[in-house]
Amino acid sequence: MLAALLDGVFALVAGFAAAKSSSQHGGSVGDYFGLLLAVAVGFSFVNHVVLARLLGFSLGKGLLAARVIRYKDVGRPGTWRLTRRWLLGFVLIPIGLMVEELEPAEACGVRVVRRKDLAGWEQRAGLLG
Repeated sequence: MLAALLDGVFALVAGFAAAKSSSQHGGSVGDYFGLLLAVAVGFSFVNHVVLARLLGFSLGKGLLAARVIRYKDVGRPGTWRLTRRWLLGFVLIPIGLMVEELEPAEACGVRVVRRKDLAGWEQRAGLLG
């Protein structure tokens, strides 16, 4: 949960920074919030999908020594699977504010594990496979 919060903060900071930079050159309030939203969503996508695909973790997960894995075989998730999980996060955020513990442990076949527990997950996958 803390990793998701950190990732959200990073996306909002990027959005605010871009919007603030743009507002110094003039522009309406609508332009400011439109740019803030566009940059925050774009940053979120790059962080959760592109970085997770390339490195195995987003910025927040990396800071907390966590990794994203495919639930079945502990491999690195593919782009489409990470994209579906990222989109699912946008659906779960508003609902999650009202309901505790809503996110399934392995949404879209992707699970977040601590790096120190990764060897145990690999061993478990070897026993099952």
